[in-house]
Amino acid sequence: MPRRTVLAALLLGGCALRLPTPPSINRPVLTPAEEVARILTKVDENGLVGYDFGAHPNNLDAVAAYIATFSPESEPGRFPTAATRLAYYLNAYNMLVLYAVVDSDLRPVDQKRFYRRAKMMVGGRLRTLADLEEEIAELKDARAFFALCGGAKGHPKLARAPYEAGLLETQLDQAARDFLNDPKNVQVDKTRRVVRLSQVFQWRRAIFLDRAASLLAYINRFRTDKVPEHYKVEFLPFDWTLNARS
Repeated sequence: MPRRTVLAALLLGGCALRLPTPPSINRPVLTPAEEVARILTKVDENGLVGYDFGAHPNNLDAVAAYIATFSPESEPGRFPTAATRLAYYLNAYNMLVLYAVVDSDLRPVDQKRFYRRAKMMVGGRLRTLADLEEEIAELKDARAFFALCGGAKGHPKLARAPYEAGLLETQLDQAARDFLNDPKNVQVDKTRRVVRLSQVFQWRRAIFLDRAASLLAYINRFRTDKVPEHYKVEFLPFDWTLNARS
């Protein structure tokens, strides 16, 4: 049975999606960040992904193998700060979403199986994408949820560069500005005095309200055109269509 078919069968059966055996980490061709950067050349300026990885068939496997071996839990010495841990989890999440799409027939629209049942190796432990989201939530930086691309068009755009600890403050601020100034995610109806927000705010309301008095107070930190804070908040329907380039 072809590898892709095997992985799809594992996913659809609710079992673990197992990553390939890691290559020798002692002799890497590229660092993990460089491998991720190569993969992200498949992303266009709108955050849509070219899921045909045929030109560089080993890059995604190499990154997945690194994630399978190393994590802040398995090798805490490699990730000594909150920034190094958060950068790891953001990159790991985004890359494993790509890996699951490329190596199975499962898609984000099948929400329960894609995010909560499909298990992938992370630092020697089988974890779901939902598990990784909780690891990120525990680091208590609300901006991280504008950097997580879960593979659907309703999610934040997939960044075109890997997240790096030394650049993380700038990168997360930019991710927040990009998301919150995009009319797909924040729609202001001045006639009705209503603002319609992405469901990301509904799902993660607590972490945003831990940083601001209201959702509108939070988004105004990053918006060019501020929203009056007395406006009523509603939530937009979420687009679960795969974020693939046509």
